[in-house]
Parts: sequence; C-alpha cells; structure tokens
Amino acid sequence: MDKPALRVVIADDEPITRMDIKEILEEKGYEVSGYLVKPIDEKSLIPSIELAVARNQEMRKLRRDIAKVSERLENRSIIEKAKGRIMERDGISEQEAYDFIRKLSLLKGMSMRRIAEILLLQTGG
Repeated sequence: MDKPALRVVIADDEPITRMDIKEILEEKGYEVSGYLVKPIDEKSLIPSIELAVARNQEMRKLRRDIAKVSERLENRSIIEKAKGRIMERDGISEQEAYDFIRKLSLLKGMSMRRIAEILLLQTGG
C-alpha cells in the first residue's frame, strides 16, 4: 500500500499565495485538509489542528480496515477455488471439502489459505 498522504493546513491571508502553496504541497504528496487566514488566533488554530489529526487517524483506520477486508476476500476466493477442485476430484460435498481443508490446516499448523494454495498447485491450478 502507498504511504498515506500527510494533511496540511495552510495559513496565509493572500488567496494567490494559498493556492501556490497548496499546489506545491499537493505535488509533493501532501493533502491540504483546510486554510487559516492570518492573523491566526488560538480559537481557530487549535481546533483546525485537532480536526486534521482526527481525520488523519480516521483515514489510517479506514485504510487498515480496507486492507483487512481485501485480504479476507482474497483468502476466501482461494479457499473456495480449492474447495471446488477437491469436490470435483473426490466427488464430495462442499462441507466435506471445507472440513478437509480445515483439518489439514490444523494438522499442518498452516493457514487454510496456504493449504488451499498448495492443493490448487497439486490439482493443476
């Protein structure tokens, strides 16, 4: 996965300067999360920074969640394919094929995905 973009708040009272700074930062991979107009006071600075940090944490969590879901889907796809091959090869039910993969996984101390990958290699695919 790519390195997540850092979010930056730009603080300047000149719209043209803000746009230039924004363009420079975005070209370097930063994400501009808002603008603060000078003069900056504590009432606007601190909440803006806290908001940027909270959004950053939220985005990181979402990226982790997406990665986990993607991995689970990929695992499931590989296991389903292996189940199908075993069902065809041995003439057994879906549940029996699943139980076979699960049993091998427990016996060998390997993930069901890894067992499914090995079975797919052995059955030609």
